[in-house]
Amino acid sequence: MIDADTPTKEERFGFYGKIRPRYEGMKLLMISTFKHSLTFHRTKGHFYMFLASERILDSKDYEGCSGAPILDSQGRIVALACTVGTSSKIIYGFSIQECKKLLDYALKTGML
Repeated sequence: MIDADTPTKEERFGFYGKIRPRYEGMKLLMISTFKHSLTFHRTKGHFYMFLASERILDSKDYEGCSGAPILDSQGRIVALACTVGTSSKIIYGFSIQECKKLLDYALKTGML
């Protein structure tokens, strides 16, 4: 059985976030964005690499999405969005399994 948190190349992924932060006086304004139809590319250390459908020309189109859950088509969290490769199609996500390990360790040791 495949772990529900492990991405596969057959699955499609997506995430929702707010981008392009700017202030108007004391008010923070951001634009909503939905990144969808991502495909799993490969694993690099504790990170998953996903491919966007189009080349990422401006990293500001993703700025503010760090920490957004990357979901599969069943709504399962597989990673947390963390950065993109400008002039590529690559979106990096921190593995949710590694995130769970860190949280478990923090709880076990009293750090949280």
